[in-house]
Amino acid sequence: MIIELEDTITSEFKGNNQSMEGKINIGCGEFMAMEILAGICSKYREKYPLVQLALHTGTADHILERMNKGLVDVGLFLEPVNTEGLDYIRIRNSDHWVVTMRADDPLAKKNVITKKDLLHRPLILPERMNVQSELVNWFGEDFNKVQAAFTSNLGTNAGVFTKSGLGYPVSIEGAAKSGQDDGRFRRM
Repeated sequence: MIIELEDTITSEFKGNNQSMEGKINIGCGEFMAMEILAGICSKYREKYPLVQLALHTGTADHILERMNKGLVDVGLFLEPVNTEGLDYIRIRNSDHWVVTMRADDPLAKKNVITKKDLLHRPLILPERMNVQSELVNWFGEDFNKVQAAFTSNLGTNAGVFTKSGLGYPVSIEGAAKSGQDDGRFRRM
């Protein structure tokens, strides 16, 4: 899978190792898959040191919009996203849903968070409606008991709200890791 992504990037920029130069714009969210991308980029930079890689972080909707405008060459998305018209490679099992809490929160003592643990607690949900629909499926018939206190488009600022005791961000693991320095997150 990593080789396929490297081949995809390489095919966009023809040339030999010594003379290939230019700029590749990469769009992505806050994912654990970024560790995979970092490995790809490291190998790529060794082969093509004159190629500049520009990283743009945002929601899938923002990155897809930039791709459609020709401003992003390679995008990393968390599904659900409309892949119509895109050549893509699916990276399996790279991110998991998590909930973040303060280190002194009783939930921090648990290894895994259940939906029952989150009912009637102030949640900070992802702003994207198609991502929220994934959570509706996870909560099932109990979704009407969910207290959506806030929505957030990226996890970093939601972490500040967590520190202030305003809510529990529900996000993917990569966003939780990047947004928390003293908080805790647990898989759902």
